[in-house]
Amino acid sequence: PGSDFFTDAQAIAYKGTVYEHPGVGTKAAFDALTGPRIKAFYQRWYAPNNAVLVIAGNVDPQKTLASVRAHFEAIPSKPVPAHESAHFEPLKRTVLKRPTTLAYPLAAVGFRLPGLDSPDFLASFVLQGILGSDRGTLHQLGDDGLALEGEWTSMPYVKEAQLGFAVAALSPGSDPDAMVRKLEGIMTNFRDHGVPGELFESTKRR
Repeated sequence: PGSDFFTDAQAIAYKGTVYEHPGVGTKAAFDALTGPRIKAFYQRWYAPNNAVLVIAGNVDPQKTLASVRAHFEAIPSKPVPAHESAHFEPLKRTVLKRPTTLAYPLAAVGFRLPGLDSPDFLASFVLQGILGSDRGTLHQLGDDGLALEGEWTSMPYVKEAQLGFAVAALSPGSDPDAMVRKLEGIMTNFRDHGVPGELFESTKRR
């Protein structure tokens, strides 16, 4: 149920862009695939100049690079189409409600945040560190007994945007609508009055 909710939120926040649907695809998309479509995709995008090779571990850099060159240097580069840029529509407040098989209800308030290419990315990154702090207001919901747990969670960055959520897991039978109002109040307070100075400094240091 949680995965379905976040997938729906992504579709709303990224509507009309390549990010609207999960990058790993859906069952319906896989069922519609054909051999020629897969081959055409491969021929269009698979090229050494459109790939990243990551090597981790206790390796000898010079020997490792020599091995990489031996295996891959002879593969020729080729023209690759430009990636489509995403242009997002303004967001309107949207309420999603789903029945759940979880033993506890979840309440969440989501936001579209600056992506990697934005000049505001670093500020957003620090802000999310503050929101996710174990000493922050969201985590305190659990400490105060208002929720089983409160946290800040985010979905992977893309160039143009990111999604972040204030989330609370509630005791069975609790009213998620009341917690949504609580979460919105917390975020509104941050907007109007700023974040705690000590958390700002500690997050910068970390």
